[in-house]
Amino acid sequence: MSDGHSDYVKRNYGPAAIPVREPCAACNDTGRVETVRKIDGVTLRGACKLCAPVRPPEPDYTTRTIPVVQPDPFPGDRKTYPVLTGLLRYFPDACAAVANCSHVANEQHNSGEPMHWDREKSIGDGNELLRHLMQAGTLDTDGIRHMAKVAWRALELLQREIEASRK
Repeated sequence: MSDGHSDYVKRNYGPAAIPVREPCAACNDTGRVETVRKIDGVTLRGACKLCAPVRPPEPDYTTRTIPVVQPDPFPGDRKTYPVLTGLLRYFPDACAAVANCSHVANEQHNSGEPMHWDREKSIGDGNELLRHLMQAGTLDTDGIRHMAKVAWRALELLQREIEASRK
């Protein structure tokens, strides 16, 4: 005999949902509540129908990511692009300094937004790179090494050059 709730569970959670009788979380009545256990171990527990109907959890849209389709950065043989062993292991401190430079710049120019390169605000033509290079060996007013900013600007110019060659 079906009580309607079991049909709801089967309809909304599929055949993998197994209804189990457990005490109500609100009134502790043992005869009026079902806890739904899915095979993968996820448990949804609610109060009985009199205290509060069991509802599926609200979806969390804050962590939703949208995939970005980008061209393959490794044309040809991927083994000829050793990013870890040929870049990060050669220059770990320099790469960290450039990453920190990106973080500080993002906070300065896009405060409160996730880390991203705002290409509308950063259009390098080489002049910025040379201005920072002229102050090599010192820190900028934001505490970032000028040479980290030189490296960032060089990577920016290289990235734009590679992207332009693909068009």
